[in-house]
Formats: sequence, structure tokens, C-alpha cells
Amino acid sequence: MLVHAGWLAWSATWQSPTLNEPGHLASGVAHWKLGRFEPYAVNPPVVRMIAALPVLGVGCETDWSSFRGRPGERPEFPLGSDFIKANGSRSQWLFVLSRWICLPFSLLGAWMCFVWGRALFSPLAGVLACALWCVEPNIIAHGQLITSDIAATSLGLVSMWTFWRWLQQPGWWSAGIAGAGLALAVLAKFSWLVLFGLWPLLWILVIVQRRRQRRAMSQAAAPVGPGGAIPRQAAQMLALIFVAVYGINLAYGFDGSFSRLGSFQFASKALSGQSQPGRLANRFSGSPIAEVPVPLPRQFILGLDLQKKDFEHFPHESYLRGEWRQGGWWYYYIYAAAVKLPVGFLVLAITAVLVRLSCGPFASSPVARLGQWILLIPSVVLFAIVSSETGFNHHFRYVLPCFGPVFILTSGMAAVGSRALRAWIAANWTWMAVSSVLAAPHSLSYFNELAGGMRNGAAHLLHSNVDWGQDLVALENWIGRHPDSKPVYLAYYGFYDPQAYGVAAEIGPQGPFGETRPLDWSFRPGYYAISVNYLHGTAWRLQNRFAYQPFLKQTPIAWCGGSIAIYRVDERQAKELTDAAIASQMKR
Repeated sequence: MLVHAGWLAWSATWQSPTLNEPGHLASGVAHWKLGRFEPYAVNPPVVRMIAALPVLGVGCETDWSSFRGRPGERPEFPLGSDFIKANGSRSQWLFVLSRWICLPFSLLGAWMCFVWGRALFSPLAGVLACALWCVEPNIIAHGQLITSDIAATSLGLVSMWTFWRWLQQPGWWSAGIAGAGLALAVLAKFSWLVLFGLWPLLWILVIVQRRRQRRAMSQAAAPVGPGGAIPRQAAQMLALIFVAVYGINLAYGFDGSFSRLGSFQFASKALSGQSQPGRLANRFSGSPIAEVPVPLPRQFILGLDLQKKDFEHFPHESYLRGEWRQGGWWYYYIYAAAVKLPVGFLVLAITAVLVRLSCGPFASSPVARLGQWILLIPSVVLFAIVSSETGFNHHFRYVLPCFGPVFILTSGMAAVGSRALRAWIAANWTWMAVSSVLAAPHSLSYFNELAGGMRNGAAHLLHSNVDWGQDLVALENWIGRHPDSKPVYLAYYGFYDPQAYGVAAEIGPQGPFGETRPLDWSFRPGYYAISVNYLHGTAWRLQNRFAYQPFLKQTPIAWCGGSIAIYRVDERQAKELTDAAIASQMKR
């Protein structure tokens, strides 16, 4: 099972880099070569630094001419584009190498699902939890990317495990390990900063619960657990936090650590105090706390600020079920889960809830029940926090770290179920696995049967949920298999020039455009390869966001993966498309 899942993920490593990956890889190289952490500051650096190691090993060309590192800027995307231009068609091999070294994060997640399920419920539950992880298409899709979502999911499970072990056997050594686990989770993704608040709170709740139990048993309430007195555990909790903070600073090489709060230039309204996001200022300047040193790396703080600015006001509209709007929906991620998760898994999750309500807890021991709460509470809190950020909704992947614990908690019913229930579990897991395999290696565009499958996914969601620029290699292969299909006009959803990547296609007459803009925007006969995002009205880098929507009335002659549709256009259709584009432009 692990080998099969690994093969599915490995086969996807040969796809073209997604929209964000060039920025991640170029930034990782910059961290090592320049010792600078401004690129991609909105994410911690550890995953991309690991991804950059094989590229540094085999050698790569770099171009830092566009790197300024000014406050409030996002230099990673120009750097990613320059990286591809500098390395040309060799870029694909460099991205493949980087993806291979990221695959162990997904394997770690599979192992942690097994370990958690076995420890909380039974070995069979552990196998089921691991099996759910291994065939879930969103895990497969992101498990091989040079992004932090699967690393955050896996390391979140590691952090929860180390904290649970400390609560069972409090001690200085286990506290230090839990602190390291917390640091790793946060260094994978800022989302897990919530654990800095949740771990002390959960510890206090455990203390209160144990005191009540001891009072009920007429025992002394002062000692709590095998680790000794409450003051000693409180000191260990402080040590845990200290180790986590130290680990974060160490990963950044203590770059700008302990800078004065008043020395930062913030871009978000929350921290700048300005009425408009993006205007640099510091609301703490001149206040008594302006001189307080911040015990975290400078770019760690500025990255959080940039991320907050995006959530306050994102310049691009969000999409859901055919509707575009500035801002998002509070139920976006609930809806996304309903259409992006396999139906087989949704049935299993609902079954687990019903079995839990009818049969009681899957695990009877207090220690196992505590482990379930440690998994459940962070997942629910994280999902709620992400859902509350409605400045924009583009990416289901933001809540992927919530689903590792869900796999584990769902697996618990395997430990208490009858033979009939286990047959039901096996049938639905098989449905889930078949659905996932049929979509592979294009798992990034996966949608379940309720949504109408991959080809209908864009009717529900766009952006990285279906089209993240991953199918340029598939397009290149299609062009190679159809040498007489010329000319090919490409409307590609990505930051960089596909021709620099080695794809022999012309830019579509309506864009997207880089620095130059054609004088003639009319459609011409030929073949049109159009990214799904542009078919459905994405405005990014287009002069006319509606120019490609008339293609939806036609049936594509081919698909490249799940994100690029190919159409053949004759002279009559070219004129109709040109007239429609002009009409829609005039309506604007």
C-alpha cells in the first residue's frame, strides 16, 4: 500500500511546477546561497531549504537581479520566473529532484497515522488510518510538491504525538522532545502557531481533570501524574516553549532575532495602524513597548505581517460555484471538503460518527481518550481560524493539516466494529482508492463523484484546487504527439513564460501577457490550449477576463491532465470568438 501510494506520488513529480513552486525553490536556494530570508517570508523556510539541497548538489544557474528585499514586497515570484529563464528546459529536472526529496514528508504522515491509530485504538485501526492517508487524492497531489502543506500535516501529527507522550510521562527530556516537535510543526507552516496557545491550555485542562479525579477518589490532589508536582510540570511547559522558540530561531540562523518591536515596518492594517493595507508603518512606534525585543527572527515576524495583509485585502477575487466576489465565504472550506474529498471517505467519516454515538468511545482508557482530544481540538480550531479568514478563498490545501487527525479518529471504528461493519469499511475504502487511482497522476485536479468528477471540478472551485499550472509537460507531450496541430495558442495560468520552459506554443491573442502586449487581439484559426482558470473568468494577467469563456460552449478535442483544455478553431469560429471578445470588452 505504501509502495503503491509512493508510486502514484512519484509519477506526479514529473508534472510541470505549480504556480508557487518556482518561488519556493528559488527562495530555498537564496536562503542557502545568500543567507537571506525575505523571499517567501509568508511561509517558514525549512521545507524549501530541504527541497533546494539536491539542486545545490547538482548545480543550477541563478539570477538575483530582480531581488531587492524591500519591506512589504513579495520577491519570490520574480525570482522563480528568473530561475526558470536561467535554467531553461533543465528546470524540469531540477524540480523533479526537489520533489523527490519532499516525498518523505508524505511517508512520515502515513507512518504517523499508523502509529497514532495503533496507540489509540488497535493495530487494525492503525492500518486503516495509514490506508486512508495513502489513497486520499489531495494527500497524493500535494505530497510531492515543493510546498509546505503536506509537511505541515505530517509534522503537525508529530507535534501532537510528542505532546501527548509528555502528558503521559512528564519529564524534562520528553518536554524537550515536545518542544522540538512544536518547532518543526511551526517551521512547516505558520498555521500551527495556534499550538503555542493550545498546548498550555490543554495541559491546564488535564491538570484540572486529574485533580477532580483524585478528589473523587479521596486522594491527595497536589501531585499530578507521574511527572511530579504541578510546579515542576509548569517549569517543563516553559522549557517546552523555550525549546520551540529556540528551534524556530535556529532554523533562521537567528537572523534579526530580538529586534526591537518599533524597528519593524509593517504592511498589514493590524500591525501598521494604517487605514489601507500595504502602507508601511508601525502602530507601536512611540509606545512604551516599542523598545521591547521580539524573541523571534525578523523575517518570521514580517512574514506573518505579509500574510495578514493578504487576508485583510487580497487584490484578486475569489470563486465558488460560478460566482466571483471580492472576499470569500465562511463556508468555503466546508463546501470544498464536500467536493474534493472522496465520497468513500466522507461515508466512512459519517459512519465513524454514527458508530461513536451509538456504541460509545472507541477507546476506553483515559490516556487514549486524552490522545483523541489532542488530535481533535487543534484540527477544529485550525479549521475554524482558516474559515474565519474571508479576505480571500482560493486554496482547499490551507486546511489539509486538519485531515491527518480526521483519518486517525475515523479509523477508531475498526477497533470496535463487527464483521459487517468491517466489510462496510473495506468496501468504502476500496471505492475511495479506485476513485483516487482513476484520477492519478492528475490528483491535483481531483473532484469526487458528487461534484461530477475532474472534468466538472471548475464548476465548483478554481485556482490550486484544479488548475495550478501543473500540466505544461502534458501539453508539451500532446504537441509532440500531434506535430501537424499548428499553430498552438496557449493561455497558461502561471508566472513564467512557457516558451522559456520549452513549450512550443504562442501566447494566446487575449493573453495572459507579461511585459509586452500584442497590438492585434483577434483570434486566429488554430489550436487553443487554455487553462481552466481562464475558461471560467479568472482575471489575473488578462486584458479581458471574459475573452476565453465562449470556449465553454465547445467540446475540447483533448485534455492535458485536468487543467488545460485544447480546442480546434476554424476561421468562422475565430471570427465569432473575436466578435464576442470585443463585445465583452465594450461592456466593461
